[in-house]
Amino acid sequence: MTSRTVSVGEFIAHLLPLKNLGNINENMSMLIGEDFLTRLKKTKLTVMKGAEELAMDHFHSFIPDGIQKIFQLRHVFCHEFAVKEKPDMQEIRDCCYAAFIFIIATESLLNELNVYSTLPAKT
Repeated sequence: MTSRTVSVGEFIAHLLPLKNLGNINENMSMLIGEDFLTRLKKTKLTVMKGAEELAMDHFHSFIPDGIQKIFQLRHVFCHEFAVKEKPDMQEIRDCCYAAFIFIIATESLLNELNVYSTLPAKT
C-alpha cells in the first residue's frame, strides 16, 4: 500500500475467498484445470532429504482436518477474542505439521505441472 503499486495478481488474490479448505480447493482447481485436492492426494513428495518418496495419500488422513482446524482456530482467536480459551499446544503442533505437509505437497504438485516455468521473471 505504501509503495502505491499493486500487481494484477495481488489484486485478484485479495478478491478471492480464502476462509477454508474448500475455498483453497475451488481457487486452485480453477487455476490448474482439475480438482486440486484430488490431484494433490496423488502427488509424490519427499519430506526429509534422502527419505523415500511418499504419495500424499500417505499423509491425507490428517491433512484436511488439520487445515480446517487452522481456519477454525484462527477465527476463534482473531474474531471471537477467546481470552478464556487456552490453546492446546499439541493441537497447534499437529495443525502446523499438517500445514507444512500441505505446503510441501502443493509446491511438489506445482513443480509437476511446470507452473513455475510459465511465470515471468521478476525484474
